[in-house]
Amino acid sequence: MPKLKADTRSRWQELLAGAAVEIDRLADSYLEQIMQISPYDSGLVDRDEVHDDARKSLQLILRNTTAPSTTGTDDLPVELGQRRARQGVPVESLVAAVRLCFGVIWSYILWRAHHRDAMVLAMHVGNLCGIVDTYARTVQQSYLQEIAIIAREESDHQRGFLLELLRHPHLPSNISRLAAALGTDESASYRVVMALMPEADAIHRAESQARASAEKLFTVEWNSGIVGFWQAPRKSKGPQTELQYRLLSGVRAGFVPQVAGLGKVPSAADSALDIAHVLTADDSGLVTFPQAWARVARRKLEGGADPVDRVTERLDSCGDEERHRIVETVQAFLESGNVGHVATRLYCHRNTVLKRLQRFRELTGLDVTIPQDAALALLALS
Repeated sequence: MPKLKADTRSRWQELLAGAAVEIDRLADSYLEQIMQISPYDSGLVDRDEVHDDARKSLQLILRNTTAPSTTGTDDLPVELGQRRARQGVPVESLVAAVRLCFGVIWSYILWRAHHRDAMVLAMHVGNLCGIVDTYARTVQQSYLQEIAIIAREESDHQRGFLLELLRHPHLPSNISRLAAALGTDESASYRVVMALMPEADAIHRAESQARASAEKLFTVEWNSGIVGFWQAPRKSKGPQTELQYRLLSGVRAGFVPQVAGLGKVPSAADSALDIAHVLTADDSGLVTFPQAWARVARRKLEGGADPVDRVTERLDSCGDEERHRIVETVQAFLESGNVGHVATRLYCHRNTVLKRLQRFRELTGLDVTIPQDAALALLALS
């Protein structure tokens, strides 16, 4: 077999040389065929550019079919892959276009060959296939590497726009420009999530999954945490129906379900961060302000909240069992405001509930049947 291949090599190279002489004809044939492939048929890539690239590619393939292959290190396939990535040609269309080179060259060789060249063709067709495959793989690898670079550039650009939005929330003139840059509607409603950094990986994963489903979830690290927000559909039945919410539902974070306009996102992120700071291991999922307002208020008052501190100190003067029963009863009453409901919930008599509320009043000076005192009690017990 090696001897037969060596004996036919001269004729094979003669056929390749003939193809090289007719390179312009081959490039014309290639152009006619590639214009049947989307998106080349729509003019995404200039016709003259396609023809010039075809001519250079065919020349390189023919040269490397004659001599030892160097397509893996040649600049042409690398540059071609990079350029097509920037032009937005889908990778499958690019690979199909490159593989047309084999058909164009092979068709020409068959046209020039005699019937007695059958063995020549059989011995060397594999070589041509291998060169085209190497060329196509190099183009594809370069394309994918460039796509990764583009993705990083887009991510960096988006991060810059998001940080500008969060840093300058009181500049309305910027909102329209930022909305256009982010590809979103400045007047739409938005949902905002804010988590502390331990949850960052989960939010980044949600962003990737949303992007894979052609949904937008904007994320950026900000102010000791990570912000995530997305545009609410105009006819929404609630966040629970939206992919972004479902992807984030397991993340422990503060959540503002709706704000009007892109310009309100920064203040909503601040509110969500206040919530995130008071979450504990007992919390799960997205927590809203109504669910956490008492803890948020308590945190903001820490260090100067004498009434709140006094409640805690006076309750601590009780024994552990009495303190537990009083706190349990007061918390239940603060949730419902109904003595009967508290008695049913705690499996005790109404009078027992009233006595415990009275004992709380004696210890702390707070009557939880009075709204102002109830609010202080809620803060103290949160």
